[in-house]
Amino acid sequence: MKILERLVLEQLRPVVRPFTGPLQFAYQPRLGVEDGIIYLLNRVYTHLDKSASTVRVMFFDFSSAFNTMKTPVTPVSIQGVPVDTVEEYKYLGVYFNSKLDWTRNTEAVYKRGQSRLFFLRRLRSFNICRTMLRMFYESVVASTIFFAVTCWGSGLKVADTNRLNKLIRRAGDVVGEELDTLTTVAEGRMLSRLQSILNNVSHPLYDTLAQQRSTFSRRLLSSRCTTERHRKSFLPVVIKLYNASLRESDTPSL
Repeated sequence: MKILERLVLEQLRPVVRPFTGPLQFAYQPRLGVEDGIIYLLNRVYTHLDKSASTVRVMFFDFSSAFNTMKTPVTPVSIQGVPVDTVEEYKYLGVYFNSKLDWTRNTEAVYKRGQSRLFFLRRLRSFNICRTMLRMFYESVVASTIFFAVTCWGSGLKVADTNRLNKLIRRAGDVVGEELDTLTTVAEGRMLSRLQSILNNVSHPLYDTLAQQRSTFSRRLLSSRCTTERHRKSFLPVVIKLYNASLRESDTPSL
Protein backbone atom coordinates (compact mmCIF):
# COMPACT_ATOMS: atom_id res chain seq x y z
CA MET A 1 0.00 0.00 0.00
CA LYS A 2 2.85 2.37 0.77
CA ILE A 3 4.34 1.84 -2.69
CA LEU A 4 0.94 2.39 -4.33
CA GLU A 5 0.45 5.52 -2.23
CA ARG A 6 3.76 6.98 -3.40
CA LEU A 7 2.98 6.19 -7.04
CA VAL A 8 -0.45 7.82 -6.87
CA LEU A 9 0.94 10.75 -4.88
CA GLU A 10 3.40 11.68 -7.62
CA GLN A 11 0.50 11.96 -10.07
CA LEU A 12 -1.95 13.59 -7.67
CA ARG A 13 0.27 16.22 -6.06
CA PRO A 14 0.70 18.49 -9.17
CA VAL A 15 -3.07 18.42 -9.76
CA VAL A 16 -4.15 19.46 -6.25
CA ARG A 17 -1.24 21.80 -5.46
CA PRO A 18 -3.08 24.98 -6.64
CA PHE A 19 -5.95 24.16 -4.26
CA THR A 20 -3.97 23.39 -1.09
CA GLY A 21 -3.73 25.93 1.72
CA PRO A 22 -0.50 27.45 3.02
CA LEU A 23 -0.76 25.37 6.20
CA GLN A 24 -1.13 22.05 4.41
CA PHE A 25 1.61 19.80 5.81
CA ALA A 26 0.46 16.37 4.66
CA TYR A 27 1.75 15.11 1.30
CA GLN A 28 3.82 18.23 0.74
CA PRO A 29 7.46 18.03 -0.42
CA ARG A 30 10.02 18.69 2.35
CA LEU A 31 7.26 19.09 4.96
CA GLY A 32 6.47 16.61 7.68
CA VAL A 33 5.34 15.96 11.22
CA GLU A 34 8.07 18.06 12.83
CA ASP A 35 7.21 21.08 10.69
CA GLY A 36 3.58 20.94 11.78
CA ILE A 37 4.49 20.68 15.47
CA ILE A 38 7.13 23.43 15.26
CA TYR A 39 4.68 25.80 13.55
CA LEU A 40 1.98 25.15 16.15
CA LEU A 41 4.36 25.66 19.08
CA ASN A 42 5.82 28.84 17.61
CA ARG A 43 2.34 30.37 17.31
CA VAL A 44 1.48 29.36 20.88
CA TYR A 45 4.74 30.54 22.47
CA THR A 46 4.70 33.84 20.61
CA HIS A 47 1.15 34.60 21.74
CA LEU A 48 1.85 33.62 25.35
CA ASP A 49 4.72 36.11 25.46
CA LYS A 50 2.07 38.83 25.63
CA SER A 51 0.97 39.92 29.09
CA ALA A 52 -2.12 38.20 30.57
CA SER A 53 -2.66 36.05 27.48
CA THR A 54 -3.99 32.52 27.19
CA VAL A 55 -4.16 30.00 24.38
CA ARG A 56 -6.86 27.46 23.68
CA VAL A 57 -5.82 24.78 21.19
CA MET A 58 -8.58 22.81 19.52
CA PHE A 59 -7.89 19.47 17.81
CA PHE A 60 -10.34 18.10 15.25
CA ASP A 61 -10.40 14.32 14.88
CA PHE A 62 -12.34 13.13 11.82
CA SER A 63 -12.06 9.44 12.68
CA SER A 64 -15.42 7.63 12.69
CA ALA A 65 -14.26 5.59 15.69
CA PHE A 66 -15.23 8.49 17.95
CA ASN A 67 -18.83 8.69 16.75
CA THR A 68 -20.07 6.22 19.39
CA MET A 69 -18.14 7.70 22.33
CA LYS A 70 -20.26 9.47 24.95
CA THR A 71 -18.48 12.52 26.31
CA PRO A 72 -19.49 14.54 29.40
CA VAL A 73 -21.08 17.91 28.90
CA THR A 74 -18.49 20.71 28.96
CA PRO A 75 -18.97 24.49 29.08
CA VAL A 76 -17.38 24.89 25.63
CA SER A 77 -19.55 24.00 22.65
CA ILE A 78 -19.74 24.70 18.93
CA GLN A 79 -23.24 24.87 17.48
CA GLY A 80 -24.51 22.86 20.42
CA VAL A 81 -21.83 20.16 20.11
CA PRO A 82 -19.72 19.86 23.31
CA VAL A 83 -15.94 20.14 23.01
CA ASP A 84 -13.76 18.09 25.34
CA THR A 85 -11.23 19.90 27.52
CA VAL A 86 -8.25 17.65 28.26
CA GLU A 87 -5.06 17.99 30.30
CA GLU A 88 -2.98 16.31 27.61
CA TYR A 89 -3.30 15.32 23.98
CA LYS A 90 -1.23 13.23 21.57
CA TYR A 91 -0.69 15.29 18.42
CA LEU A 92 1.26 13.78 15.51
CA GLY A 93 2.95 11.30 17.83
CA VAL A 94 3.99 13.91 20.43
CA TYR A 95 2.28 14.49 23.80
CA PHE A 96 1.21 18.03 24.72
CA ASN A 97 -0.09 19.01 28.13
CA SER A 98 -1.77 22.08 29.55
CA LYS A 99 1.50 23.34 31.07
CA LEU A 100 3.35 23.12 27.74
CA ASP A 101 6.23 21.18 29.27
CA TRP A 102 7.55 17.88 27.95
CA THR A 103 7.39 15.68 31.06
CA ARG A 104 4.53 13.54 29.76
CA ASN A 105 6.17 13.17 26.36
CA THR A 106 9.48 12.22 28.01
CA GLU A 107 7.73 9.48 29.97
CA ALA A 108 6.27 8.05 26.76
CA VAL A 109 9.62 8.25 24.94
CA TYR A 110 11.44 6.62 27.85
CA LYS A 111 8.99 3.71 28.03
CA ARG A 112 9.15 3.09 24.28
CA GLY A 113 12.94 3.33 24.36
CA GLN A 114 13.16 0.81 27.20
CA SER A 115 11.04 -1.69 25.30
CA ARG A 116 13.26 -1.33 22.21
CA LEU A 117 16.39 -1.64 24.38
CA PHE A 118 15.17 -5.05 25.52
CA PHE A 119 15.30 -6.31 21.92
CA LEU A 120 18.77 -4.81 21.49
CA ARG A 121 19.99 -6.78 24.51
CA ARG A 122 18.39 -9.93 23.14
CA LEU A 123 20.14 -9.40 19.84
CA ARG A 124 23.50 -9.08 21.57
CA SER A 125 22.92 -12.40 23.35
CA PHE A 126 23.22 -14.09 19.95
CA ASN A 127 26.80 -12.77 19.58
CA ILE A 128 25.88 -10.38 16.78
CA CYS A 129 28.73 -8.17 15.55
CA ARG A 130 29.01 -4.56 16.69
CA THR A 131 28.15 -3.22 13.23
CA MET A 132 24.80 -5.01 13.22
CA LEU A 133 24.09 -3.90 16.78
CA ARG A 134 24.76 -0.28 15.82
CA MET A 135 22.50 -0.64 12.78
CA PHE A 136 19.71 -2.06 14.94
CA TYR A 137 20.16 0.76 17.45
CA GLU A 138 19.92 3.46 14.77
CA SER A 139 16.89 1.96 13.04
CA VAL A 140 14.85 0.72 16.03
CA VAL A 141 16.00 2.32 19.29
CA ALA A 142 17.25 5.76 18.20
CA SER A 143 14.31 6.30 15.86
CA THR A 144 12.04 5.93 18.90
CA ILE A 145 14.04 8.10 21.29
CA PHE A 146 14.70 10.92 18.83
CA PHE A 147 11.31 11.07 17.12
CA ALA A 148 10.44 14.77 16.60
CA VAL A 149 13.40 15.71 18.83
CA THR A 150 13.69 19.05 17.01
CA CYS A 151 10.35 20.05 18.55
CA TRP A 152 11.02 19.16 22.19
CA GLY A 153 14.76 18.53 22.55
CA SER A 154 15.66 22.08 23.59
CA GLY A 155 12.78 22.54 26.04
CA LEU A 156 13.32 19.59 28.37
CA LYS A 157 13.90 19.89 32.08
CA VAL A 158 17.36 18.85 33.28
CA ALA A 159 15.91 15.77 34.98
CA ASP A 160 14.16 14.66 31.78
CA THR A 161 17.31 15.21 29.71
CA ASN A 162 19.40 13.18 32.16
CA ARG A 163 16.80 10.43 32.13
CA LEU A 164 16.94 10.02 28.37
CA ASN A 165 20.73 10.32 28.29
CA LYS A 166 20.91 7.51 30.84
CA LEU A 167 18.86 5.36 28.48
CA ILE A 168 21.22 6.23 25.62
CA ARG A 169 24.25 5.29 27.74
CA ARG A 170 22.66 1.92 28.47
CA ALA A 171 22.22 1.37 24.75
CA GLY A 172 25.86 2.37 24.24
CA ASP A 173 26.96 -0.27 26.75
CA VAL A 174 25.05 -2.88 24.78
CA VAL A 175 26.39 -1.75 21.41
CA GLY A 176 29.91 -1.43 22.79
CA GLU A 177 30.63 2.17 21.82
CA GLU A 178 29.84 5.70 22.95
CA LEU A 179 26.68 7.08 21.37
CA ASP A 180 25.70 10.69 20.71
CA THR A 181 23.85 12.36 23.57
CA LEU A 182 20.37 13.78 23.31
CA THR A 183 21.69 17.35 23.07
CA THR A 184 24.15 16.48 20.28
CA VAL A 185 21.49 14.78 18.17
CA ALA A 186 18.88 17.47 18.84
CA GLU A 187 21.19 20.35 17.89
CA GLY A 188 22.32 18.64 14.70
CA ARG A 189 18.79 17.90 13.58
CA MET A 190 17.57 21.37 14.50
CA LEU A 191 20.21 22.94 12.25
CA SER A 192 19.23 20.57 9.44
CA ARG A 193 15.58 21.49 9.91
CA LEU A 194 16.44 25.19 9.81
CA GLN A 195 18.28 24.78 6.52
CA SER A 196 15.30 22.88 5.14
CA ILE A 197 12.97 25.74 6.09
CA LEU A 198 15.28 28.41 4.62
CA ASN A 199 15.49 26.47 1.35
CA ASN A 200 11.72 26.07 1.04
CA VAL A 201 9.90 29.33 0.28
CA SER A 202 6.52 27.60 0.63
CA HIS A 203 7.20 26.60 4.24
CA PRO A 204 4.81 28.36 6.69
CA LEU A 205 7.79 29.55 8.78
CA TYR A 206 9.87 30.79 5.86
CA ASP A 207 8.55 34.37 6.06
CA THR A 208 9.08 34.43 9.82
CA LEU A 209 12.74 33.51 9.42
CA ALA A 210 13.18 35.80 6.42
CA GLN A 211 12.23 38.74 8.62
CA GLN A 212 15.00 37.75 11.04
CA ARG A 213 17.79 38.02 8.46
CA SER A 214 20.46 40.59 9.24
CA THR A 215 21.13 43.26 6.61
CA PHE A 216 24.84 43.32 7.45
CA SER A 217 25.75 39.64 7.62
CA ARG A 218 24.48 36.10 7.17
CA ARG A 219 23.30 35.99 10.77
CA LEU A 220 19.70 35.69 11.89
CA LEU A 221 18.45 38.21 14.43
CA SER A 222 17.25 36.73 17.71
CA SER A 223 13.54 37.03 18.34
CA ARG A 224 12.33 38.79 21.50
CA CYS A 225 11.20 36.30 24.14
CA THR A 226 9.70 37.19 27.50
CA THR A 227 8.98 33.68 28.78
CA GLU A 228 11.42 30.85 29.45
CA ARG A 229 9.39 28.29 27.52
CA HIS A 230 9.43 30.48 24.41
CA ARG A 231 13.15 31.11 24.85
CA LYS A 232 13.76 27.34 24.88
CA SER A 233 11.53 26.59 21.89
CA PHE A 234 12.71 25.70 18.39
CA LEU A 235 13.12 29.06 16.65
CA PRO A 236 15.00 31.02 19.37
CA VAL A 237 17.31 28.08 20.09
CA VAL A 238 18.05 27.17 16.49
CA ILE A 239 18.81 30.80 15.61
CA LYS A 240 21.48 30.84 18.34
CA LEU A 241 22.89 27.55 17.08
CA TYR A 242 22.93 28.84 13.51
CA ASN A 243 24.74 32.06 14.44
CA ALA A 244 27.25 30.10 16.52
CA SER A 245 27.96 27.79 13.58
CA LEU A 246 28.61 30.83 11.37
CA ARG A 247 31.13 32.18 13.87
CA GLU A 248 32.93 28.83 13.96
CA SER A 249 33.07 28.62 10.17
CA ASP A 250 34.42 32.19 9.92
CA THR A 251 37.15 31.59 12.52
CA PRO A 252 40.49 31.04 10.73
CA SER A 253 42.24 27.80 11.59
CA LEU A 254 45.74 27.98 13.07
